[in-house]
Amino acid sequence: MEQNFNYHKGKIPGLKGGGVFGAGSENLLIHGDNLFVLPRLKDTFQGTVQCIYIDPPYNTCNEFEHFTDSLSHEEWLAMMEPRLELLWDFLSVSGSIWISIDDEECHYLKVLCDKIWGRDKFVTMIVRQKNDSPRNYKRRKIVHMQDYVLIYAKNPAQCLLREVSVNYLERYFVHDSIRDWIPDSILSKISDDKDTRFFYKIITPSGKELYPPYRRQWSVMQDEFENLYHTNQLWFGVLGDEYPCRKKYIDEVETLPPTSLWTQNMVGTNQEARVELCAFNHNEFFYVPKPEKFMQMILSIATNEGDLVLDAFLGSGTTAAVATKMNRKWIGIEKGSQCEEFCIPRLKAVIAGDSGGISSAVGWQGGSGFKYLYESETER
Repeated sequence: MEQNFNYHKGKIPGLKGGGVFGAGSENLLIHGDNLFVLPRLKDTFQGTVQCIYIDPPYNTCNEFEHFTDSLSHEEWLAMMEPRLELLWDFLSVSGSIWISIDDEECHYLKVLCDKIWGRDKFVTMIVRQKNDSPRNYKRRKIVHMQDYVLIYAKNPAQCLLREVSVNYLERYFVHDSIRDWIPDSILSKISDDKDTRFFYKIITPSGKELYPPYRRQWSVMQDEFENLYHTNQLWFGVLGDEYPCRKKYIDEVETLPPTSLWTQNMVGTNQEARVELCAFNHNEFFYVPKPEKFMQMILSIATNEGDLVLDAFLGSGTTAAVATKMNRKWIGIEKGSQCEEFCIPRLKAVIAGDSGGISSAVGWQGGSGFKYLYESETER
């Protein structure tokens, strides 16, 4: 639904204007503590955000140039709790919140989110391959190659979660001599009124007899099953005696539901993200950026063009950059010095037609803009 945001006609209490970059934009870049800024945005933006993405400090007990990532476990949870409570009110009825995190706090964070929002609001957890090769192998007995994304929604049954291009899922294709395909189960849940036409015995190619498992039935009737079997449109697993899957031929579909495993070829790596940053800032090093392809995947699933995106831990500005290129509106909040050192230069480059990241994939030629605001210490 098209939103009409008129915040530019008035002032936001506690924030000062720092300039306008580009033209005709409703995007906001805010330098300040999100715990201070979010309450001041609530009256205008409550219930209007389609996708919230945050990449908070992972609490790895490391010291970085632009932020401290070393709190006690209790301090970290105490830091996150009020911010999560505030963010929830910004979500639209069909909106979702995506939180990047790693092993240090992932499971504690999920318990905290369940406590604040309710376990019934949990959608799933994404596993993302973050490195293209093992790193820190001298310091760890088991090398970390992944981090996670927790997804929650105001209404999981009705939230917007779009399918993705089959090209994203190419690694799962089965290549045979005729046509590429992907397995699609022909089992379905039993409805309240059991229909015996979808409950019958089948015989696998290895001669094994199978009925649907407990509380399941076939999704096709027997005559259609036999037609699929005799036309070689079913796959019974490697050994030929598993529950069958229909061969969903790739040339017959354009999109498929996203998976919960995101590999480097699908969404890029942190190393790629650093290369993207170097394109406009050669003199500064940002340790933990996310690649633009990763954010493109999230916004492709969770938003439509024109939707509003909020990132309250903006970091190096990836969310804002990708949202601009994908024609989404955005609000980015960042407390640290990287707001000036990375976000502003990066977003100015995007407006000018930056050719890095996902630009060629989405045909980005430049445009849009943003307003820059900063926290007023005198109004705290």
